[in-house]
Amino acid sequence: MYEDKYEQLKKLKKKSRLGGVLIAIVFITYFIVIPFALTQMPELEEKISSSTIFTILYFISLFVIVVFLFIKFCSQAFSFESDLEEEIKTNILIKEMNNAFNNSYKEEDIEELEIALNELCSSVGFGDLNDCFSIKYKNTRIKYADLDISSTDNDGHTTTYFEGSVMEFNLNNHVDGALYITMTEKGLFSTTNCLIDNFVFKKDNKIVVPTNNYLKENIAFKSNTTPTIIEDRTFQETINELITDNEHFIIINNNKLYYFIDNDENKFEIKVKDQQEEIKSEEQIREEINKLKIELDTILRYKEKLNIKEESF
Repeated sequence: MYEDKYEQLKKLKKKSRLGGVLIAIVFITYFIVIPFALTQMPELEEKISSSTIFTILYFISLFVIVVFLFIKFCSQAFSFESDLEEEIKTNILIKEMNNAFNNSYKEEDIEELEIALNELCSSVGFGDLNDCFSIKYKNTRIKYADLDISSTDNDGHTTTYFEGSVMEFNLNNHVDGALYITMTEKGLFSTTNCLIDNFVFKKDNKIVVPTNNYLKENIAFKSNTTPTIIEDRTFQETINELITDNEHFIIINNNKLYYFIDNDENKFEIKVKDQQEEIKSEEQIREEINKLKIELDTILRYKEKLNIKEESF
């Protein structure tokens, strides 16, 4: 399907390698050949070394030549490869998702989900969403996206708070406010990550439910909603079974449930440069879809208890 484009990519990469060789020659010329030649002409070397204008022009010319060579020989290969990978990934993803989820794949507007999550996870600034789509599974519409939340300090050090998946489910009920459910030791909403303002594990701003021993001690709630939802025994038991590790956590907000999986993955990213890698990418995406089904099966097992909405399509 992409044979012509793979051939074009090969030619562009060959051209790019030539550009790399020319750039290397330029650096060798500027930092080895010319300085060595000047040592053979002491008077000229002395004049040049004391001239600030010459030094500035010398490095400006180096910069201009390198940029010109990169644009002329290298940049097209990088952009072509990136565009080709995105095109192949999109086509494979649509085909495999429709095969797995009964032709229900639908691309979604990233901005809508981004606005919703930005309001809920805004303390360090929102990150990047990728591959935003919805599917129908077990008579339920699920919106999915890959999510990365990171911050960079003044020294250029990047701290990643979350890298993984988020899934949005519609609820039958409407919760007045937001309920955050997470393990206390680690996670998107923990004190170490500081993504939720004033989220300190004290009685007055969290609700842990060990009072009748239905819920694990290390599951914490922070909510600006009425506490009735978490006093329900069925709800407590469901959360106790569902949130079993530091990778999984939930926000219930208004009539939406957001299920987060912090697994340091961007599921559907691929690298493709030929037909063989294209076949491997298809297998890789099918494998990721099977993992996604397992995650969906886990949460949809509690569909009725969590009051997740079934919808006609």
